Amino acid sequence: MQGAPGAAIDPTVLALLSIFGGALLTAAAGAWGAWRQSKREHTRWARERRYEAYLEYIKALRTFHLISADVMKLNTQIDALTADADGIKARMGELPDGSDSSDLMAEAKDLQERTQRVAKRQADTIATLKDQHQKIVDSVAAFKLLGPSDVATAAQDVGSGNGGSIGDHEIALGQLMEKMRAALGLTDYEGGAAKAKRGRRGRPPA
Repeated sequence: MQGAPGAAIDPTVLALLSIFGGALLTAAAGAWGAWRQSKREHTRWARERRYEAYLEYIKALRTFHLISADVMKLNTQIDALTADADGIKARMGELPDGSDSSDLMAEAKDLQERTQRVAKRQADTIATLKDQHQKIVDSVAAFKLLGPSDVATAAQDVGSGNGGSIGDHEIALGQLMEKMRAALGLTDYEGGAAKAKRGRRGRPPA
């Protein structure tokens, strides 16, 4: 027995379903595309802000090291002037009673004035060094906002000096630079740690 034919769907309903279905797909595709675009823009924004913060930190750290070198030079000058003062004092103590000490007194006065000038530069430079260190601290604070956390931690270690030697500082700085490059998506760069690992893998067995 032949089955009863199904009820025919109104052509108007079919047209509406087609319109609404197409509109729904178009809206969904548009929303997905907008979400993808927004995500790309946010990623680009974060990468640009990280680059700016990383660059500011590196500049502040470089300036800090230059000022530190100036402080060390001034410390050396102060030490030399102090030694000269001790020498003048010893020579004055060796003068016989009643001897003319005017030349030594003039030398001592000139030395005192020079020492005061150097000490003033030393104090000013140390104050500048403290200000520069604060800039480094502020830069690290930006890392904590922009991420990733391992960059902020590595920057804190480098900025504090971590109580190590100059060699330890250079290693820590190299590790920080590699983390920064990774955070910026510079995947075509092979840092020191990666090269060291590759070098160890490439060595023939002993």
